[in-house]
Amino acid sequence: PKQQTNALLATQCSYNGLIDHFAYPLNSGVRLLTSKTITTTENGVNMTQNTIYDYDNKDFHYNPTRKITDESTGETMETRYKYPKEVNVTGLLTANRINEVIETNYYKGSNHLYSFKNHFRSFNNSTYRVDSISSAKAAGVTSIPPSALEGRLKFHDYDFYGNILEVSQNDGTSVSYIWGYYQSQPLAKIDNATFAEVQAAIAQLPSAYNSLIKIQALSSNDNSRTIGVTESDGDEG
Repeated sequence: PKQQTNALLATQCSYNGLIDHFAYPLNSGVRLLTSKTITTTENGVNMTQNTIYDYDNKDFHYNPTRKITDESTGETMETRYKYPKEVNVTGLLTANRINEVIETNYYKGSNHLYSFKNHFRSFNNSTYRVDSISSAKAAGVTSIPPSALEGRLKFHDYDFYGNILEVSQNDGTSVSYIWGYYQSQPLAKIDNATFAEVQAAIAQLPSAYNSLIKIQALSSNDNSRTIGVTESDGDEG
């Protein structure tokens, strides 16, 4: 048989009662974006923006951990990212959701300008989803401490499909959502009401749609495929 010392894959072919052996290399891998240059012209002057991408944890994921941009003005802007592996979010790692961005930090030169963090937890004892978002701004400091982060949004509940049912701002104001069309589209956004309050209000409606399940069933059975077409709104007769 024919042989090749660096063969990674072998194929056998049979013809006329004979068997031959072909060996050839099979190369695999990934190409990562390492740099990008954007040149713009304004009033006859060329301005160049150079961006470098760093990947510090390629043993676990191929997401950029740093993005460094040099502006034509001489300023350097840097964005740093952390993922489940860097901060050890066990629930996400177990679910192999290794690409979720947990922390994002923005720098101008050596000054830490802004810090942003997604907090995850298990909902309904199963899927990990964003539980809250916190952030902090600063000026003239090299590092924003974790204690400076303030809550911005709180996600109270999701449906089975991952749609947000209730979210509140840091001042406590709640926004709730009703989803329909097989839970693919929002039917309503209700400000200043918790999801429990929305459900209680729905229960007071006429019996044909006095529950969330009934409302969602009505939307899923809607055959109004011509809505938005001139002189053809509603069902086709």
